Amino acid sequence: MHAWPEYYDSSKKAWIMVDPTWGNTTNGVDYFNILDFDHFAFVVKGYDSEYPVPAGGYKTAGDEGVKDVDVSVSRVYDTGQPDVKLISDFGDKSYSAVPIQGIVTIKNGAGELFQNNNLQIESDWLTPNNQNLQTAAIPPFGEITIPVSFNKTPLLTKRQARIKIVFAKNISSINISIVPIFLNIWIILGGVLIAIFTALILIATRAVRRIFVRRQEQNDTLRRES
Repeated sequence: MHAWPEYYDSSKKAWIMVDPTWGNTTNGVDYFNILDFDHFAFVVKGYDSEYPVPAGGYKTAGDEGVKDVDVSVSRVYDTGQPDVKLISDFGDKSYSAVPIQGIVTIKNGAGELFQNNNLQIESDWLTPNNQNLQTAAIPPFGEITIPVSFNKTPLLTKRQARIKIVFAKNISSINISIVPIFLNIWIILGGVLIAIFTALILIATRAVRRIFVRRQEQNDTLRRES
C-alpha cells in the first residue's frame, strides 16, 4: 500500500493531502503542494503500511496473476445539485463622505467543484448601481470572499440603502443604514479629546504667561529699589 497523509491547515480550515515520497514515486511531480485526480483511495485509514490489504490484493491459490480490479473513467458525468450560500457583511452602520465597503462570502456546500461565475451586486441608489464581479472556482465544501465597495455619499446623507446580491440563481438582499460621518462615535471621541487637549494647552500657556509677567514685574521692582 501507499499512503497519503493529511494535515490540518488552521488558516484554510481544511485537511491538506501530501505525499512525502513524491520524489521516488511520481517522477518528480510535487505532491507536497498539489494532488491531481489521477489517484483513487481504495483503503482509508489503514492500520499500517501492509494492512488492510488494498483492493485486488486478496488472491486465492492459482489466481495470483488474475486481474480482479478494473478502474475506468466514465465519459458521462451526472453533476449533482449545486448548494451555494451567500453571506454578506457591511457592518452595522455605514457613514457618509467615505466609500461604503463590505464583503460577500460564497460557500459551496456541495461535494463538487463550482466553476467560475459572475457575482452581481445591485443597489437602488448607491453608485455604481450595478457591479459584475468575476469569481474564481470554489472547491467542494470551500468558500471565497469577495470585497465589495460603493462610492462615497454626500456629507449629510442619512437614509437606507438596499443592496441586492445575485450569484448562480441565488438572490440575497440586505438593507444598510447610512448616517453622517460626524455621528461616528470615534470621530466624536476624537473631537472631544482634541478639544480637551487644546483647552489644556491654552490653560498652560496662560499660566506660563502669568508667571512670566509676575517675574518680570518683580525684577522691575527690584531694579527700582536698588
